[in-house]
Amino acid sequence: MPVKSWPQESGIGPSEAKTVLNTLKYIRGLERKKGDVVIAVLYQENDHESEAYARQGAEQIENQKVILKKMKVRAETATLEKLNKGIMPDILLIPPNFSTAYPKIRELSKENKLLSLSLGADCARQETCAISIETSGGVDIYLNEKVLSACGYDVDAAFRYMAIRL
Repeated sequence: MPVKSWPQESGIGPSEAKTVLNTLKYIRGLERKKGDVVIAVLYQENDHESEAYARQGAEQIENQKVILKKMKVRAETATLEKLNKGIMPDILLIPPNFSTAYPKIRELSKENKLLSLSLGADCARQETCAISIETSGGVDIYLNEKVLSACGYDVDAAFRYMAIRL
């Protein structure tokens, strides 16, 4: 299933990484996890550009993780194929332009109770991601409560009022 490469302008920079990590502060249940909360930044297998942006994103998250005082986070890169064969992360970070992979991501998230976040609003709208973060022209956070509940998480009440609920 070919996926369009992650465009350069949509890469995860310091502000996107900070927004992703700050969003995690509002997810109930993550702070009680023993050990590291593992975030897998997805990329398309055999797509070097996609892999480079995922690696950049994981590095940015690693660089910004000090903002989480009560939670230990570890970011890594992964493909859907690798995830099907290995240990599951706690969170999937899905880059924009992965819409052709949404059915597979939805299935993987549901089966393994993975929290899925995206840097594109359509992921939450299409009931694949629990949370989508749109950073073009400001920050909009979309919350799909149905998906969030299905993966076994909840958010603080304050977050419900900050996010655009779908």
